[in-house]
Amino acid sequence: MNTEDLFKILASLSGFNNATIADLAGVKRPNLYSWLGGKSQAMSQDNIEKLFNVLGVIKGKLSSEIVYRWQADADLQNIKAVLTHFLEQNVLDKADINFIEIEGYETTLQEKYNLIRIPGAYDSLTILLANNSPQQISFPVKSSKLGFGKDNKRISISIDQWSRWWGADNLSSSAFWIEASLYLSSQTKNVQVNDELDIDLLTTYQSQLVQNTAENAGLRAIIRALLRELRNLKPKHKLLDKANRDVIYLEFYEHELSKIRKE
Repeated sequence: MNTEDLFKILASLSGFNNATIADLAGVKRPNLYSWLGGKSQAMSQDNIEKLFNVLGVIKGKLSSEIVYRWQADADLQNIKAVLTHFLEQNVLDKADINFIEIEGYETTLQEKYNLIRIPGAYDSLTILLANNSPQQISFPVKSSKLGFGKDNKRISISIDQWSRWWGADNLSSSAFWIEASLYLSSQTKNVQVNDELDIDLLTTYQSQLVQNTAENAGLRAIIRALLRELRNLKPKHKLLDKANRDVIYLEFYEHELSKIRKE
């Protein structure tokens, strides 16, 4: 795969447009467009490296220090192309493919999310995978569809937690695994992290998780009370239909996530 094609695939997975990547890398947009159009002289090697740094490729390798948040295409060709480009088959075969269940989502929506961990000799790659396409032919992602790795357990997390992970400006793998371990410890065995756990940071995350759980419980109680009052006043109101509420919620949730990713 040539450099330009690799860039296009990584950009597609990241959800960033070319203009945003150029701005983040400090590269002139016209130069990027010319380079992608086949004019190799329009982009210096230094600027090419800056572009790939934005997409998480550091010194020609996928980095173990960040969590990749990729939007897979319907047939998974993009993710397969990138991973097989950077990693040998024997490494990919060790990948753990976890299925993420977001609390409150229906089964068809839960199948849109995965956590993939690929252990290496000295570190591991971490990938959060989402399917934002209305076509779900290849979801949930499984080892049989990727051609490598092994299927692991289902992991249940809150919608707020997923939003924080997916929408964070920068998500380091060490911080992610400290927080994720709170969810995984009771559901998945032998979860390893790249760095030694910081006890103070772990305690902070535990406190935040307890607080967020309490806040969510309080908000749900308020919503239930409001729905009861609405049922008494307008028994046929559309918000009393759970399916209608789910459609409204999902519409705003996906819209806010898309804005965060574009920013």
